[in-house]
Amino acid sequence: MSEAAVARTPSRSALVARWRGFVARRPPWFALLVVVAVLTMAAMPDLLSGHDPNAQTLRARFLPPFWLERGTLVYPLGTDGLGRDILSRIVHGTRVSLLVAMLALLVGGVVGGSLGLISGYARGWIDIVIMRLADSMLAFPMILLAFLLAVTVGASLWTVVIAVALVIWARFARVIRGEVLSLRERNFVKLARIAGCGTLRILWVHILPNVFNTIVVLLTLQLGWVIIVESSLSFLGAGIPPPTPAWGSMIAEGRASLTRAWWVCTMPGVALMLTVLSFNLIGDWLRDVIDPKLRQD
Repeated sequence: MSEAAVARTPSRSALVARWRGFVARRPPWFALLVVVAVLTMAAMPDLLSGHDPNAQTLRARFLPPFWLERGTLVYPLGTDGLGRDILSRIVHGTRVSLLVAMLALLVGGVVGGSLGLISGYARGWIDIVIMRLADSMLAFPMILLAFLLAVTVGASLWTVVIAVALVIWARFARVIRGEVLSLRERNFVKLARIAGCGTLRILWVHILPNVFNTIVVLLTLQLGWVIIVESSLSFLGAGIPPPTPAWGSMIAEGRASLTRAWWVCTMPGVALMLTVLSFNLIGDWLRDVIDPKLRQD
C-alpha cells in the first residue's frame, strides 16, 4: 500500500488509540444534554411550546415564574410586558439562533476552508492576496458591517447570516492554511505529485481528509461565537426584526422592566449562556480527543 493510502486510511492501532482517547476523556455529559435539548427545541418548537410565541394577553402582563408568588404553571417562566409566554419565545428563538449559526457556518466554512486549502497549497501571490483579504475582514468591525447591511438591505435573518459569513470565513481560511502548509511538504503529497496527480485531486483526495478533523472542531467552537454574534445584533436592532422571537431582542425588550420583572431578560440570557457554554465545552472536548498532539495514550 502506498504512503498516500496509508495517510488516508486509519490503521487499527490509530482507531484503537482514538477510541481510548474517547474513553479516557469523558464527554461533558451536562453540555451534551443541553445541546440535545437545544436541538430538540429547534426541531420541534410548536410541540414543546404551550403558547403562540407572539400571542399577547395583557391581563397576564409581567407574571413571574411559577416558583414565585403569583406564578403559574400555565406560564412556567413568566410573561413579558405584552403578556407573551417567555418559555414559548425562548423555544422558538432557539430555532432562529441555530438556523443563523448553521447557515453562517456552512457558507463561511465552505468558502474559508476552500480558500485556506488553495492558499496553503499554492502559496506565492495567491497566498498573499487571500491572506491579506482575510486580515482585512478580520479587522473590519462586525457590528458596523451588520448595521451597513441592515441599512442597505434591511434587518433580516439573511442580513445576519451574510454579515457573520463575511467575517467567519477568514478564521477558517487562516487555520486551514496553517494545516495545509505542513501537509504539502509530507511525503505522501510528494509521491502523489510524482504519480501525476493534479492539484485538485491532491487537495480533494490527499489533503482535505487530513484537515477534516480540524474543520469539525472549528465548526463546533465557532458555533457558540456565532450564536453570541446573532444575539448581539438582535439586541442592537440590526439582527432578527420583531415580532420574530430571538434571544437578543428578548433581552433588549426586558431592559426597561429589569427592576420590576427581572425574568423577562434573565431567562433568555440564561438560555444563551448555557447554549454557548455547552457548545464550547463540546468543542474543547472534541479538540482534545481528535488532536493527537493533545491526546496522551
